[in-house]
Amino acid sequence: MPKNAITTLFITISILISSLFFSLNAWSMDVGIARGGAPPVPGTAAFYSLWKDGAGWHLRWGTHGIHHDFFGRIWTPEGMVHLGRKVNTEPNDSIYPENRGINFNATVKNGDDGFDFQWDGPALWLDLKINGNHLRQSVFIGPGSVHPDSMPFVLTRDRQGPPPPPAGPPPPVKRWVPGHYNPMGHWIPGHWE
Repeated sequence: MPKNAITTLFITISILISSLFFSLNAWSMDVGIARGGAPPVPGTAAFYSLWKDGAGWHLRWGTHGIHHDFFGRIWTPEGMVHLGRKVNTEPNDSIYPENRGINFNATVKNGDDGFDFQWDGPALWLDLKINGNHLRQSVFIGPGSVHPDSMPFVLTRDRQGPPPPPAGPPPPVKRWVPGHYNPMGHWIPGHWE
């Protein structure tokens, strides 16, 4: 094999390996970005704020005068997420621990709601939605208001490599459907789906 072909092959393989390494770590963020206090309240219509301080971890969601639905899940494949204090929750909001994590489904018209939590393990997975959509630019992490690179995203305690993937997809988040009339005119009571 000619020397140029070997050099080209070596460079190609090196580029493929390095791009694979960086793409695996692109969705993984070090927990250090969340330390130091809450992000400034953003001017976006709907938002999530995530931070860590001396009291633990805090997840908040909020709006500025317009009704929005927030639902999602935070979980760890190795360890446990512990639900702490619920903050400003509405009567129909649902925040509950399940399968090494916390699921939530909430509605906010003005202000912010959320919960405090603790977690152990090497990685925390977050899947956050606003009105059923992943809006990563509406997620603000730590005092620097960092946005995740993708959604869902992972916070890791050690950046030596990506965390192991979860054993399977997270269980679906239950969502409250208010009572309504179906097309035949029959009343369907409110229910979880």
